[in-house]
Amino acid sequence: MQKKKKRVIVALAVIVAFMAVGYALLSQDLEVAVNSKITADWNVQITNITATGVDGGQNMDSTFTEAADPTFTTTTATLNAALPLPGSGVGYVITITNNGSIPAVLSEVPDLSAINATAPTDVTYTITYTGGTAAKEGYLATGETAEYSVFVSWSDEATAIPETLTKTATITFNYLQDASASATA
Repeated sequence: MQKKKKRVIVALAVIVAFMAVGYALLSQDLEVAVNSKITADWNVQITNITATGVDGGQNMDSTFTEAADPTFTTTTATLNAALPLPGSGVGYVITITNNGSIPAVLSEVPDLSAINATAPTDVTYTITYTGGTAAKEGYLATGETAEYSVFVSWSDEATAIPETLTKTATITFNYLQDASASATA
């Protein structure tokens, strides 16, 4: 019986040895190399401005001497409204386009109350969302446009020419990455 036990133990040892050698022969380390590249493009910009709604005023060049189209770059616009008498005004339509690959949201509609409170207070600015191809106001998916109307006017209730004859405003459209879109992208 001793011999049989020794043979079984030797046989089991040989089988375990063959299994270990087989495992070693049939195992292999696998390596996965990963390269990543960000392909997103942030490109929300002003793409057009047109003077519209001229109501007794005139769109002028920067020296206010002759009629000229408004000027703009991708991030800034210059509007020059000449207001010759109370009640006159000039309107502009600003087109903002998302030419990038990241959806964008407008952080807030520009608040013009502080600008309108500066002298001359009879000259006011208003801003209104007027459309575009965007599915909803304040949101720009890739390729969509938003249009905002900016109107500069001299109150028709003004009874005197103010001491300050010019009024400058900086209106900022602050678009941000749409955080909800990044979670699903």
